[in-house]
Amino acid sequence: MAGRSRGLTWCGLVAVATVATSARAEPPSARPDDADVSARLAFIERALDAEEASTRLWRSSWLGIYGGVILVETGLAAIASTPAPRLSAAVSAGEAAIGFTFRRISPASGADAATSLRAVRGETAAERRDKLRRAEGLLRRVATEERFAHGWFPLVGGALVAAGGAGIVFAAYRGSAGAGWFSAASSLVVAEVEFHTQPTAAIRAWDAYQRDGAAARVARGWTPNVSLVPVAGGVGLRGAF
Repeated sequence: MAGRSRGLTWCGLVAVATVATSARAEPPSARPDDADVSARLAFIERALDAEEASTRLWRSSWLGIYGGVILVETGLAAIASTPAPRLSAAVSAGEAAIGFTFRRISPASGADAATSLRAVRGETAAERRDKLRRAEGLLRRVATEERFAHGWFPLVGGALVAAGGAGIVFAAYRGSAGAGWFSAASSLVVAEVEFHTQPTAAIRAWDAYQRDGAAARVARGWTPNVSLVPVAGGVGLRGAF
């Protein structure tokens, strides 16, 4: 009797180990619920649609502002009758040119992310899963760009440009502290306004999306599956994660 009990126990352990091994070896067969995929896709599409409009407006506005300053200050430098105001206008035009160039070369995926996503097919369940993976990548990229734009680099860069321009103006006006401080203050105000008016909705949308624990599973195209299976001498538990 004792030998039979030991034999059953051994068989049970072997069965459990076999089931666990097969569960690890099997590719997961479960698919995410299509309604869940569609809901997540709709959330990202709404976020990218709103961000596309705000990013385009913000970017085009600042390109227009910097472009206008370049034209005005260049004209003032051309008609100035004395060296000091000519140099001051040239400094302002140069600072605006730096801001214009930086704005042009800075990545702005949010300006066309929604448009590119709408071009992706999503008529079948498989296509919607693929589209969701694309949508997640786009939202993550836009959020990453916005985090960088709200980091220390733009702030330090703006301060350095303002300080350099103020130094040149200070020297041009033969050590006039008032002219130097006015140049520095005006440049810093413009840089701060640009910095604090940048869109940030994609950061909040991506953070909200990540807080859902199922997001990563849906993105990979499968969900956990736990089930009972018959084994020799009883029932085993099989899980695929």
